[in-house]
Amino acid sequence: MNYEKIMQANLERVFGERDALLRIEAIRAHYAEDAELHEPQRSVRGHDAISQAVTELLAHLPSDFTFTATRPALGHNGFGRLQWRSGPPGGLLP
Repeated sequence: MNYEKIMQANLERVFGERDALLRIEAIRAHYAEDAELHEPQRSVRGHDAISQAVTELLAHLPSDFTFTATRPALGHNGFGRLQWRSGPPGGLLP
């Protein structure tokens, strides 16, 4: 399993997608129906719940912010992890 490819696609096509219809299509294409998203404060399960969690995250960020991986993805036994940050394009804050 290529965790780097999968997790980068997740970062770009799920977290980086502000159009909810395109995002849910990407989630359905990449993940099983019972996929889980684990955040520091909560965990959610299923396509719609994951999309809603991303919608809520994006609502707190400026519309031009992008997501960038800070390290290569890690994975083992079907679980993947990618550390990332969000910020303006190019990664520089004003």
